[in-house]
Amino acid sequence: MVLATCAGVLLAGGAAAQSAPEAAAKPAALAPTVAVFQLNAERVETSVAKLVTDTLVGEVRRAGNFSRVLASSDMDALLGLERQKQMMSCSLDNCMAELAGALGTDYLLAGSIGELGGTYLVNLKLLDVRRAMAVAVVNRRSPSQGTLPDTAIRAGYDLLAEAKLLREAVEPPAPQPATPVAAAAPPPAGTGAKDGAREGASGGSDSGGPSFALIGAGAAALGVGLAGLPLTVLMVVAAVLTVVLPYFVLYVPTPGLPYAARAAAFPVGAGALGVVAGVVFLAGLGLGAAGVALLAKGFMG
Repeated sequence: MVLATCAGVLLAGGAAAQSAPEAAAKPAALAPTVAVFQLNAERVETSVAKLVTDTLVGEVRRAGNFSRVLASSDMDALLGLERQKQMMSCSLDNCMAELAGALGTDYLLAGSIGELGGTYLVNLKLLDVRRAMAVAVVNRRSPSQGTLPDTAIRAGYDLLAEAKLLREAVEPPAPQPATPVAAAAPPPAGTGAKDGAREGASGGSDSGGPSFALIGAGAAALGVGLAGLPLTVLMVVAAVLTVVLPYFVLYVPTPGLPYAARAAAFPVGAGALGVVAGVVFLAGLGLGAAGVALLAKGFMG
């Protein structure tokens, strides 16, 4: 049933092609012709299959001993897209004569690309229309999708070599070298020290966890700030006693000082102690606030 459908479509679409000069008998010295069909895509994108097919057509034209190579676009022009789809719905082996009559070619090249277990496969088959048989079959594996075009080129070369259809003095395609990974440029001079300093300030942690360096610095600043508070209290007490003791509790001798100087000495000393106490208090307060801020930043990462 399918074969009958193919034959009917081909008779309707290929009559004009058979009447063309290409359908006439070829001289013995004329090189054969081949039609390269779109490779079937099995578990790969259709766009990938089209790209690999175009690559294969280029290799066949370069290395094959053919007078004409028909690609899928050429078959669209000769047969029309719908008729080509209908023809491809039947097996190449069953429709070989009809296909050859419609296209006017001596060979048909078909195949598939697919993916299985992470490995990509390229399967090609070259059919001799006159003898109604496959004259070459090649199966190749590709480690990745990116190497499929190179694998298809090598598979096409091997297919033509097996069928003895290579041009003379054509060298086999060399595999493309892997693209080298560009080495990272060295950092500008001095940036290493700066990066090290920044890592030291942040505790060397880039994961968002606690920064032990900040926590340590904050704890030290907070400790010094807190230690300044009792020192401030002691200085204030000493300043008060400097004034109270000599005048109200006990006599403190001051040899060599006249009375007027003695009267001013103790208040001046008390005032100096008060000023120092104020400075120590403010410094301790500032260090304590800085320590709290560093601790918060260190724990928050």
